[in-house]
Amino acid sequence: MKKLSKPKKRISKERSPALKKKGSISPSKSLSPEDKALLKETYGFSQYEASALLSGQTQQASGAGDDQEVSKIALVQFLKSVKPRDELEGMLSAQMIAVHNQAMRSLARFEASTTLQGKKVYGEIAAKLFRVYTAQVEALGRYRNQGKQQVIVKHVHIESGAQAVIGSLTHKSKEPGDQG
Repeated sequence: MKKLSKPKKRISKERSPALKKKGSISPSKSLSPEDKALLKETYGFSQYEASALLSGQTQQASGAGDDQEVSKIALVQFLKSVKPRDELEGMLSAQMIAVHNQAMRSLARFEASTTLQGKKVYGEIAAKLFRVYTAQVEALGRYRNQGKQQVIVKHVHIESGAQAVIGSLTHKSKEPGDQG
């Protein structure tokens, strides 16, 4: 009869530096106060530790490339372009970056694939990720505008003899079942 071996002890990430992703930013005292302030501002967080944690998570989820320093700089530049105003926007922005990067990696794998099955799998993954990214962009817009839509008319042509109203107009849509 064959003896069963004992299950191997799991190693937690906290105790195993080998399991940590190389190059991620972790809360430490090695950054200058200016760098910590920049990181907080970039992610829209009020606390450095939370922004450092999210930075590391974003790098890991994005599949940062071989050049870790360039990847860090690129992530910060992407986040600065979104300009998160609070923690929720910072987290959503980080998710958007990670989803976009993974979608682009899936497209690269799609292009490199030589089999029909590989092209199908990577094409479907990329399409799903891009739909998620689009939904995230729309969610960020709705969050920033608090669900309100605004239409700005820049050019108005009024023919002679016509009438026009100048000023601010408000239109409320009718609820289903309203009369008149």
